[in-house]
Amino acid sequence: MGLTRGFLRWRILSTLLGTIARSSNCLPALATMSLRGACRLLNEGISVLVTSACTLMSLHLGQCSLLTHFAINVVADVLGHILKELFIDDCQNINAMFVLSALKRLECLEVLSVAGIQTVCDDFISEIVTTLGSNMKEAVLANCFKITDDSLEAMRRTCSSLSAIDLSNLDLLTDSALHYLANGCRSIQTLKTLSKQLQ
Repeated sequence: MGLTRGFLRWRILSTLLGTIARSSNCLPALATMSLRGACRLLNEGISVLVTSACTLMSLHLGQCSLLTHFAINVVADVLGHILKELFIDDCQNINAMFVLSALKRLECLEVLSVAGIQTVCDDFISEIVTTLGSNMKEAVLANCFKITDDSLEAMRRTCSSLSAIDLSNLDLLTDSALHYLANGCRSIQTLKTLSKQLQ
């Protein structure tokens, strides 16, 4: 089994190196990349891809189930000064607290989706918005079951430019969460709240 997995890793990496990513920055005009659902994509593959497209402004890695915090560290190292949108929703091998320092290095980040990542909690949200909140325009937090009103209070203080937020299936939120948003995030145009508590 180990030999098969090692061969598979080698095969995917060599395919990427031999086709898409022949040399660093070989895709200089690529601004948006969606790899959503690439369930066999490995950390090494992300490393090859982002170093080949150093001008990426939007990266969609949702449902890439083999990716870990190592991939997000590479993304931050290469794209930290330019990336505006990052989607890592439903990447179940990513631990939110392990990617926190990498995400905080994405200084231009405006859109972040961490939907479905079970390790997202109030401490994570508070740290992210304290660093990046002034740029934040959209946050997708659906199905992050540990989030409470405390996260929304932190967003109220720092995310004045927020225009869209998805709070679907966050059953620990109360009416106070909506009060926090109404009082501090007055730019909101889209609000999703499919929750038993917020009806």
